[in-house]
Amino acid sequence: MMSKLRRHYQGANIYFITAVTYDRSPILVQNSDLLLTAMRMLEEIDGVEIVAWVIMPDHIHMVMDSGLEDLSRLMHRMKQKFAAQYRSRKRITSGRLWQHRFWDHMIRDDEDLRKHIDYIHYNPVKHGICRSPTDYPHSSFNEFLQNGYYDDEWGTKDEPRFDGAFGE
Repeated sequence: MMSKLRRHYQGANIYFITAVTYDRSPILVQNSDLLLTAMRMLEEIDGVEIVAWVIMPDHIHMVMDSGLEDLSRLMHRMKQKFAAQYRSRKRITSGRLWQHRFWDHMIRDDEDLRKHIDYIHYNPVKHGICRSPTDYPHSSFNEFLQNGYYDDEWGTKDEPRFDGAFGE
């Protein structure tokens, strides 16, 4: 039986979000274009800002400024858009693609924001997919690097330390 999860909702907040595929099916990287399209839809139609992101084989992490929109509704729309495009691409008509729900954390201050952005960008290295965040094309890391947020060796020389829960 599914519980009735009630999320704290307060407009104009920034959230760290983790969404995971059903049975951890590794479908996201090879279909990252579809997920990016769904994310852009949230930005264009709903007016949210996706600050940082990483698409992993079976999950996605994002930092999102939800504006005045309800976070649950936004995530439902993004998952639904991806699922519709994926089913069309694979010529299937049904089947679950996402785990029910998602994990969220309301960003509390600048330090919390920095910690979660760093976690997102280090995630492919943490999972052993690559040696450096610069080598992973399915994240916002290189944009942050170009804007001077990181130096060229970040995440390769010294392993960043992360305390806390990140919804994996």
